[in-house]
Amino acid sequence: MKPLMTAAATVLAIAAPLHASEESKTWDASDQARQFVQDTILLGMLASPY
Repeated sequence: MKPLMTAAATVLAIAAPLHASEESKTWDASDQARQFVQDTILLGMLASPY
């Protein structure tokens, strides 16, 4: 039973993000929502990579 559950969890862990990323590319958005995303993108360089 344990190997079966491990295999099922592994399949779900791999398949779920792939499906979500494909679906997120097709979501409709209003012009106001697109502008909000453009205005709030932030690239921070203050965190140390170490």
